[in-house]
Amino acid sequence: MATITQRKAADGSLSYRAQVRVKRDGQIVHSEAKTFSKEKLAKDWAAKLEQVLKGDGAVERRKIAKLLVGDLLRRYIDEVGEVQKFGRTKRYVMENLIKKPIAKKLIGDLTAADVIAHCKLRLGEGAGPSTIAQDVIYLGSALGVAKPLWGLHITKKAVDDAYPTLHALKLIGKSDYRERRVVANELAELLVYKPKAFQHGRTPPMADIIRFAISTCMRQEEICNALWMDVNEAKRTLLVRQRKDPSKKEINDQEIPLLGDAWDIVQRQPKTDPRIFPYNPRSVGAAFIRMCKALAIEDLRFHDLRHEGISRLFEAGYQIQEVAMVSGHKSWGSLRRYTNLRPESLHGKYEVLSSSASAAVQVIGGAVVEARPAEVLPVGQKSDRR
Repeated sequence: MATITQRKAADGSLSYRAQVRVKRDGQIVHSEAKTFSKEKLAKDWAAKLEQVLKGDGAVERRKIAKLLVGDLLRRYIDEVGEVQKFGRTKRYVMENLIKKPIAKKLIGDLTAADVIAHCKLRLGEGAGPSTIAQDVIYLGSALGVAKPLWGLHITKKAVDDAYPTLHALKLIGKSDYRERRVVANELAELLVYKPKAFQHGRTPPMADIIRFAISTCMRQEEICNALWMDVNEAKRTLLVRQRKDPSKKEINDQEIPLLGDAWDIVQRQPKTDPRIFPYNPRSVGAAFIRMCKALAIEDLRFHDLRHEGISRLFEAGYQIQEVAMVSGHKSWGSLRRYTNLRPESLHGKYEVLSSSASAAVQVIGGAVVEARPAEVLPVGQKSDRR
């Protein structure tokens, strides 16, 4: 229904404001207004718009006519993010998307070519296939909820149509498994290296932090957020709060054993703060990078210490579920990415198994009976021995 309102300016001139509203079940679902210098122009515009809005799906299309991709992403972050409690990575990716040229595209004009162009731009900025894939996934997520959640006539067709070409051009893909482990001489150099004092605040005890990272398989943020109140003296365990888990955003606390040197390292830290290691995680990461640079250690990241710790646990003979109790992984598929066993480490374990098998001989009723070695089965699989 259209209404025409006459308005008189201070100089006496007249203008005409045309407003068109569409109601459904007594509720206004769409409203548009425009001002003209002549009444006839206002009436003509209103009549034409009313006719357009009678078309099937016209109101929905009209709603998104001036909606930008960035507007949709912002609404997705503000509303969906509040419910889902986005992790730091997802929120960072989406905030970064809003800063890119694709965010200035009209939703109705978005095509697969635009998505591909964005991915090429990200490649030029130095992003890898797995990082670029996150952009595409989260863009598709925002487009996908627009219709059921907000009633906007939007689909993720542009993203779906872009996928075959993105894969063919290898612009998107899974992240490469890192196989980098710290070798003995590198670790020895890192542990004796004395980093320069920080300009502001205390210098982190990097030798202790490096040892602790390997022994506990903890991330640098987890290490720097660990609290004295979460140390269990009787059980020699530590409660790691809010551990990273893609499927569980809100509460994911985990109690881990403080194995090897980890317990002693904790005990010798001064209790001057609620945190065991009261340092900024970024400062710890930056110090580690500077140490590696000073020692000419190439392609080693602090996160590789987590890989090192997990690999050492497997080499020591711990089972999958036992390693997961330390690392926090929920499945073998995700834990496997952090496991980089050294082939030479299997020799010692084989010798132990061989000696155990040789010793497993029983004398029963004068007869020599060789005991069968324990059967090693995947987690959850039962033996068919009777």
